[in-house]
Amino acid sequence: NKKGRTDMFVETIDRGFENLGRFVAKNPVRVIIASLALSVIAGAGVTKLSLETDTVKLWVPTSVSATKRRNILTENYGSSTTGLVKYILTAKDGGSISRESILLEALEIHQKITTEVKDEDGKGFQSYCNRPTPSSDCFFDNILSVFDYDEDVIRASASNGTLISKIESKKPLKIFLFGAEYDDNFSLLTAKAIPLTYSTAPEYLETSVEFIGSAIDDIYWKAQDDITRKTDVFVTTSRSIDDEVTRLIGNDSFLFALSILAIVLVLAGSLFTRSLVTSRSTLGMSALLIIILSIAFSFGMMGWCGIEANTLCFISPFVVTGVSVDDIIIVLEFFQREVDKGTPAVERMPIALRQAGSSITLTSISTVVAFASAALVDIPGVKSFGLCAMFSFLWVYVLTCTMFVAFLALDQRRMDQGRGCLFCQKNEQEVPVTPSRRRRSSYALPLQDIFK
Repeated sequence: NKKGRTDMFVETIDRGFENLGRFVAKNPVRVIIASLALSVIAGAGVTKLSLETDTVKLWVPTSVSATKRRNILTENYGSSTTGLVKYILTAKDGGSISRESILLEALEIHQKITTEVKDEDGKGFQSYCNRPTPSSDCFFDNILSVFDYDEDVIRASASNGTLISKIESKKPLKIFLFGAEYDDNFSLLTAKAIPLTYSTAPEYLETSVEFIGSAIDDIYWKAQDDITRKTDVFVTTSRSIDDEVTRLIGNDSFLFALSILAIVLVLAGSLFTRSLVTSRSTLGMSALLIIILSIAFSFGMMGWCGIEANTLCFISPFVVTGVSVDDIIIVLEFFQREVDKGTPAVERMPIALRQAGSSITLTSISTVVAFASAALVDIPGVKSFGLCAMFSFLWVYVLTCTMFVAFLALDQRRMDQGRGCLFCQKNEQEVPVTPSRRRRSSYALPLQDIFK
């Protein structure tokens, strides 16, 4: 019947864990080496991993028409987007920028950028700008176009009172002037800033920012002590936010590692006793190795599978750390119970893993399946995060049943032999560890003994 088949299935799983526990307990070193080797091989894929910080690629579903058109442009024309460098000019006195002096400074910057400044290879804006076709002129547009980028036209317009009317002829004006204010007749009264936007090919964006920035340096700070500038300027690019995210990830990596280490130290501290022989604090540090290897496995597998990582993936290590510690505590608790009951050494691990295996298998499989379902989500950022977490939880489960069990077996051998560490000589002054002398519960905090 159905109940009988279910019982048979559960019994098969339990028997499999029992055999696994017996094998690992007999061959702990081999199991550790094999686990390390597989983790390193999988983790090597991190060299092929790429980090995606483009907000469009992260959050716009791949099935929408806009994404499909974007992909067609990329495939046929090399890029569907351009790198935008935008310089925002404001008046130092806080007044309107629709004045002759402000416009003349804006024109000076524009001319420096487009014609005068060169990089170390002698190339200027013309070499890096975005062109609709290879033979066409560089594409850029700003409020200065209404004056034909000509100083004389700006001065003439100011003198004959047509400066504002020329500016108003630029449509749509809100794109070319920031903070514009109008009177009741919709005539321009004032504007707070002039954006100068330059379009470059994405692969040249960093180079463009450097040599365009040198134009700003030359105008505002180099050999200009005798000139009082009337404008302030700041820069933003189409990838400024992406660059900032990448920088933050690099800066916060130390905090990520520190927080994970703190969790592991808490576990190690909870397993510490004043006697080196009975202390299991080193098992807490083995948890750190398992966490590191599972994270490396996750990012490595993403690299081998060609899956791009994103900023959300850096959340998974925190979740993985908590789950791995939970699994380790479960295995350790069942094992400690067998030790306390005086179960023969050869049977401790098989029985413990038989009892603990079903619990950690059920929780681990549920978690892996839940995150694997993210592969069905059409949002690339969520999909990558789900797959990253799936790989991490899967490998935590494998290493808990193999590597940690192997470390636990070695640690118990050390305790049975009265050694303070795996490579220490036997301490003859230590009383052999017997079930009656063990602490009552593996969940008790032996750190409390220090304060007695």
